Amino acid sequence: DLKEALRFLKESLRMKQSLHGDVDHPGIAVTLHEIGNVTAQTGDLKEALRFLKESLRMEQSLHGDVDHPGIAATLHEIGNVTAQTGDLKEALQFLKESLRMKQSLHGDVDHPGIAATLHAFGHVTALTGDLKEALRFLKEALRMKQSLHGDVDHPGIAVTLHEIGNVTAQTGDLKEALRFLKESLRMKQSLHGDVDHPGIAVTLHEIGNVTAQTGDLKEALRFLKESLRMQQSLHGDVDHPVTLHEIGNVTAQTGDLKEHCGS
Repeated sequence: DLKEALRFLKESLRMKQSLHGDVDHPGIAVTLHEIGNVTAQTGDLKEALRFLKESLRMEQSLHGDVDHPGIAATLHEIGNVTAQTGDLKEALQFLKESLRMKQSLHGDVDHPGIAATLHAFGHVTALTGDLKEALRFLKEALRMKQSLHGDVDHPGIAVTLHEIGNVTAQTGDLKEALRFLKESLRMKQSLHGDVDHPGIAVTLHEIGNVTAQTGDLKEALRFLKESLRMQQSLHGDVDHPVTLHEIGNVTAQTGDLKEHCGS
């Protein structure tokens, strides 16, 4: 409930500003960051960046030129949101500075925050088309997450496995891509059991898409239709044009034009 979340966060901000006046304060900076984060989830990216950048300004005012975890976290979030606006070059600048700062703070020790920024940097780098560099960052993120969590299935590992599979497919290595995607699916199903889950639906869709590229259309349709069933279970009557389009395309390739046309 993002609308309700923002109502509470903005009242918290009003109260903190009333208590501290125009003075920069760590508590105000934290709430500005959180409002920016939630606002981004509503889709209002411009407004989200306004809050996040004011949080960053305040943190930098408070901590000066000293590397600080709060500054690094806000740089990361600004990078993520900026990437969503389509400004990939600017996004990478924020993410690169966040990564530098986190590595400065934690040294050579594997750390969840470093792994998260490595993943984000890899994701955005892939969007620029530099797939080789993207995979380098994503695989380092995967190594770090596996180092931190061991052999335990973990949501963060599953997300990075999915992303590596997605980027590997773009390089044309479909067999390797499916290996990563199916491990991501196994892990997500292990974590969530028989419960329908958005993350599982996304990976089912991606496996279906890549499987279709290998030419195994029957198997591709099996994954895509399960993804669609899950999305409909989760979201009801909301349209799912991407998966429906993909199912239509693959069905047409099988020669079933009646099913493709929906008649």
